[in-house]
Amino acid sequence: MRTIGRGATMSNLSRLSQILIDESKRLEPCVAEVCADEVSEIKVVYENTDFSVASNSHATIFGLRTVVNNRMGFITTNSLDEAELKDKAREAQMVARLSPESQFHLMAEKQKTAAFYSIYDDKLALAQPKDIFRWAQLLVDESRKDSSVTLDRVEVSVTVNKRLIQNSNGVFQEVRLASCNWFVMGMAKKGDEVTSFDYEGNSSGTYPEIESKIKDTAREFRESVVESLGARGAKSYKGPVLFHPSAVGSLLAGVIGFNVNGRAQQDGMSKWKDQLGKQVAHKEFSLLESPLDETRVSDWSPFDREGVLTETHEIVKNGTLQFTAHNCFSAARGKTKPTGNAVGSSRSLPSIGLHGLTVATGKSTLNDLNSALKTGLVLKRFSGNSDPVSGQFSGVAKNSWWVENGERSYPLKEVMLAGNMFELLNNIKLIGSESFRQMGSFDSPYILIDNVSVTSG
Repeated sequence: MRTIGRGATMSNLSRLSQILIDESKRLEPCVAEVCADEVSEIKVVYENTDFSVASNSHATIFGLRTVVNNRMGFITTNSLDEAELKDKAREAQMVARLSPESQFHLMAEKQKTAAFYSIYDDKLALAQPKDIFRWAQLLVDESRKDSSVTLDRVEVSVTVNKRLIQNSNGVFQEVRLASCNWFVMGMAKKGDEVTSFDYEGNSSGTYPEIESKIKDTAREFRESVVESLGARGAKSYKGPVLFHPSAVGSLLAGVIGFNVNGRAQQDGMSKWKDQLGKQVAHKEFSLLESPLDETRVSDWSPFDREGVLTETHEIVKNGTLQFTAHNCFSAARGKTKPTGNAVGSSRSLPSIGLHGLTVATGKSTLNDLNSALKTGLVLKRFSGNSDPVSGQFSGVAKNSWWVENGERSYPLKEVMLAGNMFELLNNIKLIGSESFRQMGSFDSPYILIDNVSVTSG
């Protein structure tokens, strides 16, 4: 159940956060901010053919950030004692006095909306260890429906997160989220043959849909590793490669996320500095950020790490760069406004990141893509090194397959890939018409990209 409004707030988190803020201001004139996280988790782990770990944990962490005369201090504490919290405020002020000065150490201004946000299924939030064991057993059983599947690790957890962002400028934002999260990792074995590791995962904020989504995850994992049996060698070539949505996420989304980072652009690390409104990718390529998409529970963010309200952003539209992501520091430095892209936990200072990414679909069916590829590699999982600054990447294709004469032919032994990610974005030939969600948060179709170097072992 999702609610927005001034419902039952997290009064104790707010009260203790206010103590930290008030004490910081009493000690010395300053601007102060608290990010408070209260997390409860029940987790079940299956590994080495048995359920090895069952844990039930609860933690409350406060991250206090203060700015005194343009100098910033930051501390974290898990104490709930008022006297100890006041001591921590004193510690943060001491850190600030010793820190480098910067006129850009600003904090969020009061937002138009201060609200209590919630995606909270009571039945899920109150799930018992027996429920998590049942879901873990289901994930194990469904994954092992084929006897060739060997599991390395299965993990299922139910987490209730409560977060509060409060500062002396009047920012006050709260969110409560109950979610079930899971993943499975393993391989397939047949005789002496062992496939590469693969993994799948997902999450849900709704109790009734968990079992069906777990079955989907298990099926996708099982099919991936079983279909990797019988692997054969590839042919070396330079030309088109069909990128599975997983490969799109691991290679292309990563380089885009780094290069739209306002701090990276200001520091001269981003190739896309001063590229707003200019073409950075093929005209058919578009990328959207949707932090308010409630179907992506793990990436749902109604406000950012600094309490700035989030919104949908067109990052790249028809190949043209439309967006630069900012937190309060980079926004002040760039003489612009924060975009709601501050990320991090109460244990860290705010950095910059993206939430809920979607690559727009095209018009080509999977059959169309295979036909256009003709003969070549379909890359599912990339394992290697990639540099978002230069764009260079090199590594190994895992759990991938070969297309021959426009049809899926056989699974591949590991082959090497190399290229430049900026060039990939401009060498897109076709984009698939169907979108697939990866690990519960990243949506993408298959994408056919030209001029990739493939080297057989």
